[in-house]
Amino acid sequence: MAKFIAVYGSVAIIAAVLAAIIAAVKRRDASYWATVTLLLPPMLAVLLIMPRNGAPRRGRESLEAQEERQLAGDERY
Repeated sequence: MAKFIAVYGSVAIIAAVLAAIIAAVKRRDASYWATVTLLLPPMLAVLLIMPRNGAPRRGRESLEAQEERQLAGDERY
């Protein structure tokens, strides 16, 4: 049983690293795909099948901008 856990953990970590790299190349959210693939390594196959994202990347809002928006009561996003 310990050998299975060690092998599965190793495969999951390797798959997560590969998923992060592939997601970045395909212009997808690398942290999301790394997390999903760490939990379920076969999701790497789903990522490989998906086409490259042609849409422009959304920029993340800075922490200061988020705080200002929350203090102003503007919850549009």
